[in-house]
Amino acid sequence: ELNCKIMETALRLTSDPFLGLHIGETTSPVVLGLVGHLMESSPDLKTALANLEQFVRAVTKLYDFYTEIRGEEFILYCEPIPAWNSLSPETASMSVDLAFSGTMHIVKLLTGKKLYPVRMSSRYPRPRDTREYVRVLKIEPSFNQPCNCVVLRLRDVQLPIIGHNPTLNAFFRELLEKEIA
Repeated sequence: ELNCKIMETALRLTSDPFLGLHIGETTSPVVLGLVGHLMESSPDLKTALANLEQFVRAVTKLYDFYTEIRGEEFILYCEPIPAWNSLSPETASMSVDLAFSGTMHIVKLLTGKKLYPVRMSSRYPRPRDTREYVRVLKIEPSFNQPCNCVVLRLRDVQLPIIGHNPTLNAFFRELLEKEIA
């Protein structure tokens, strides 16, 4: 409830219907705490995103992130918990926009490459104007879908991470495993 109130206040104060997309454009892995450090030290983007999936609960219990590989596509799902969707669908939608915009910005920071999704699906209603999605993500999302996801090319998620450091990666993984246990 507190998270919803904070986000509703931010929306009201900024009058920015695309606040999630805009915050995501400048976010960094540090917002994810130890999980962000684990991602930064991962060998490749696929592993970094798998680490996000595995350890996101150490950072927040408000989302489920999970990944799937289908053929030549890598799919990253982001689902706010059902209570959030029920309590405040507008802020849940904003949070998904933030997660996907932020993911694409973090991808650039981790790999040094500007990548864009092949597709994006959103379970939320279509806004009147979708030009900001096209500006930020370079795609027209599909709305009113059964899930929230961005689809990347499998070959793109095999890009190496600039800051790959096996020793640090093992250290952060151990800390997160202990925290979850």
